[in-house]
Amino acid sequence: MSTPASLVVPPSWHPGSVPDCSGRSAYSEFFQDHRAQLHQLSDAVIPFREFYAATVRIVAKRTLRTYWEKERRAEQPLRSWPAIATAADWASPADVKAVYGNASVVGNHRIVFNIAGNRYRLIVRFDFRHRIGFVRFVGTHADYDQIDASNA
Repeated sequence: MSTPASLVVPPSWHPGSVPDCSGRSAYSEFFQDHRAQLHQLSDAVIPFREFYAATVRIVAKRTLRTYWEKERRAEQPLRSWPAIATAADWASPADVKAVYGNASVVGNHRIVFNIAGNRYRLIVRFDFRHRIGFVRFVGTHADYDQIDASNA
């Protein structure tokens, strides 16, 4: 969205300028004169920001892809997990458990997902504030038993 031509920043806002102290400041004049346009701009920007922040972003999908290339039976379940996760609005572990009831919260912001009927395990570290999930581990149940899930 381009800025309307009438919303040009006053010269007194530029670095090194001397503020005008003769009554209303350039700041208040600008905001008073352009209040309606500023509200219109904020109405257009804020809903987009709320939408963007409300979806989970998954980091390290390559880890999933590398695993399913060597373990072909894991491909379909591992492809479907990011699709579900990126469409979700997970703000807490409880939100994750509402979708994946068999997920386990293991501490240190990590959640373990049972994939393909508990044949595979997926550990994801979540930053719920920013809605980001970092794939930390994917492997069989036997592989999972050999690691410390809270530090993976």
